[in-house]
Amino acid sequence: VCLAVSDDLLNWEKVSYNPVTRVDPLYYERWSVESEQGVHWCTPFLFAYDGWVYHYVCASRKSGPADQRGTLGLARTNNMINWEVLPPPILEPILQSMDVPQLYAENGRFYLVFFAHASDFAHTFAAQYGPELTATMYSMVSPTPFGPFRMHGSGRIIPLEAPLQIAAAQIIHWRGEHHLLCSVRGGEVQPVQVQFTAAGGKVSTRSAERQTLAGVVVLVPRSGKPLRL
Repeated sequence: VCLAVSDDLLNWEKVSYNPVTRVDPLYYERWSVESEQGVHWCTPFLFAYDGWVYHYVCASRKSGPADQRGTLGLARTNNMINWEVLPPPILEPILQSMDVPQLYAENGRFYLVFFAHASDFAHTFAAQYGPELTATMYSMVSPTPFGPFRMHGSGRIIPLEAPLQIAAAQIIHWRGEHHLLCSVRGGEVQPVQVQFTAAGGKVSTRSAERQTLAGVVVLVPRSGKPLRL
């Protein structure tokens, strides 16, 4: 993981002390499960907690079944210069890989949001939720940013019946509401309203009412088209 700095958010310069973190073989597997050609330590997400700045990256555990080694690479700093790589947070072992991890704190809970393909899930999890697993965004929930993170149901954010297909996405707070800012077919990037839910909460979407478990749920417009700002 490397850093760059900017005074105006337009012009950026890489710092001289890059990289700031690397795979620590004490805690993490160097290579991804899918390929031994690439280092599995990518797509960082920064968050502040209890006086420290942490990063999540996509990573692999050193042990366990190959289809359950997907995890988060965790590191922290208090000056953005010196970083300490830490053991991974506690995640339910249901993935061999995840992408673009993000963390959101709402309602006294921490929501881990990430992208995954159906083929990224462990065989036992896929056997239970196979028809619901597609290339989309998912969420896990934890009482702390370090776990234990648990998937509730299939964990998918976009309802399976929704006429909306997305790739990588990020949740933003805008005008008092949360929105999923995502890439959709056709090349447009538009926000769709999101709710952070409690276990067993009932969510009324604009397309249909559905029962949901703990996680992040998208409110899909009746037209199936993304909402416009």
